Amino acid sequence: MSNWSKEERLFLALYRYGLWRDPLPLDLFEGQVRWDAVIGLARSQTVVGILTEGIEALPKPLRPEKPVYFGLIANTSDIESKNKRMNEFIPLLMSQLEGKGVHSVLLKGQGVAACYPNPLHRMPGDIDLYIPDEAEYEKARGLMLQIGKEAEEENPEIKHSAFEAYGFLIELHGSFRFFISRRCRNHTDLWRDLAMPAGLGSCRTWSKFTVPPVRFDVIFIFGHLLGQFMGGGIGLRQVSDWMVFIRANKVIDHVGDGVLKSDLDLLGLTGYWQAFASMAVCLLGFPKEEMPFYDPAFDRKGRRVLQNIFYTGNFGARQKAHHLSADTNAIAKKAVTLFGQLPVYWRNFWLFPRDTAYCFHQYLWGSISGLV
Repeated sequence: MSNWSKEERLFLALYRYGLWRDPLPLDLFEGQVRWDAVIGLARSQTVVGILTEGIEALPKPLRPEKPVYFGLIANTSDIESKNKRMNEFIPLLMSQLEGKGVHSVLLKGQGVAACYPNPLHRMPGDIDLYIPDEAEYEKARGLMLQIGKEAEEENPEIKHSAFEAYGFLIELHGSFRFFISRRCRNHTDLWRDLAMPAGLGSCRTWSKFTVPPVRFDVIFIFGHLLGQFMGGGIGLRQVSDWMVFIRANKVIDHVGDGVLKSDLDLLGLTGYWQAFASMAVCLLGFPKEEMPFYDPAFDRKGRRVLQNIFYTGNFGARQKAHHLSADTNAIAKKAVTLFGQLPVYWRNFWLFPRDTAYCFHQYLWGSISGLV
């Protein structure tokens, strides 16, 4: 940890306490602490609730000043309230859809939140429902338009829709692809059929939510965060989701090393997994004996992965702060966005050169197509 700034070390110590209850190095918190920088990291990584747990565990003399501390408590209380609302709303929504003949399964989100030590402290996001039947997906679109409004234009190629309803963003997925590499993209459907052999009949109930089987979820959660990492940036919330899912579901015992390895190899994600596993074990406090395929040979890559995550923030929050407003000339806005993204792809290039080139090509083509 010697190459990290004091603020980054403080942040990681508090974060590890919030996730795993690792002992806090109290001597590190003595003297002057730039709490604005520590809390700024938590906000850019969307893990304020987790960090607050660590700060609450500090002796009172080592905590931030009262206005800052109570501001965090209030912020965490808001996170708890939204989580409670989502936990009540999602089963009701899925039940009503099922009553209309639409069968769905919850992806990520509140299903993964249930794996956390304190599920209410995970920063809530969107509601993602997977509806593999094409006719049911179309019916769901019509039903959502009755209770909300379309938040963005549908992408018919991957059957993706987004709606705003009751204060939530609800995304419907009729299909999906992992846009990480050509191999990953081309083998997504084959992997899905292997990991969810009976379709929605393979699904399970986890903390009152209908969620995919463990074999599906562990790869889907990882593939989803990788797609964001390669295409713009992630926060530690996504990494936290992946880690707590592995631990809570005892993935090594439930899925088995052989099956998990074959899925990763099929999609070309084994090297990514090992880099992220090193980051998780060496820097984020994940127990080494519970992490599949941890290999010390990847520790240097794991450190660089975390550096990249710190540089970009959740969904590239740091570079998005420099984007132009929505009413700016489209070409100028695209140009500024492109130049903001270049450092992200450059940093990733030194980790995963071939796939970064592929992702950049896809991003560039999409940006140009959007102007035509």
